[in-house]
Amino acid sequence: MVDFFNGIEMKKEDMSFVFNLHRTMLNHKFILIYEGEFSQDITKILALMAEKKMGAIGEESNIIKKIFGITVECLQNISKHAAFPKEELNEKSSIFTIGRDNDWYYISTGNLISNPEVDALKLHLEEINTLTQDELKTKFKETMSGRPIDEKSNCGLGLIEIARKSKEKLLFDFIPFNEEYSFFLFQTKVKSN
Repeated sequence: MVDFFNGIEMKKEDMSFVFNLHRTMLNHKFILIYEGEFSQDITKILALMAEKKMGAIGEESNIIKKIFGITVECLQNISKHAAFPKEELNEKSSIFTIGRDNDWYYISTGNLISNPEVDALKLHLEEINTLTQDELKTKFKETMSGRPIDEKSNCGLGLIEIARKSKEKLLFDFIPFNEEYSFFLFQTKVKSN
């Protein structure tokens, strides 16, 4: 039997992995999980899938719209800013999840970034977490008017916009991967009603 996760032959006893993964996803109430490379096309597909799945479970349109916007920002951050080690093609992948627990939706991402970027990103996220909604709005406007928008500078705007839409503190961590890269974990949450 071929293991569809990595194209190698799987032993029958290893098949329980698929069942255990499925059970874990159900227990943690994941609505959507994607692991792999990210592009603008994949971003569009995942955002539409999230929107469709939430509609199928009967979520209110204003919550769907809010999560759709946050999903797009999160996925764009990955597709534009994730680092990819040239020598380790299998490590190019990033992860995106949407889960639900009681009255909260959790949107989480993980991707590699180069170690020299960690301190600045950490400071930026910490600053965002200290700001009120009015201050976030002001910061967004100042950032928009203060510099030209390109793919690299736009990362700060996306994170500010996620904080504005979610109205919650941003959770994040950096796990050392090797001498050059760290794995950046990011999560925000949205109240369902």
